[in-house]
Amino acid sequence: CPTCKKQTVALNAYEAAHPEVALNRLVVDFDKQKEWVKHFKAPRQSTLLLYRGEVQKWFSVGEIRAEKITEALNAAAAP
Repeated sequence: CPTCKKQTVALNAYEAAHPEVALNRLVVDFDKQKEWVKHFKAPRQSTLLLYRGEVQKWFSVGEIRAEKITEALNAAAAP
């Protein structure tokens, strides 16, 4: 979806700017992987969840502002 594409651009930019941060992505197909959609309680496409270990640090639906995504990633990466 267009929103997901914008989110991907923001995530790619973050990874390029912060290679020291170990960022692992799990991309779930909202239409085909319903068991994961339920597991993560994603209400719709373009849901972003951020975990540090097993602790959820951020949950967002439809966020495309790179500065907000970067802010959340920086907060979760901080010691």
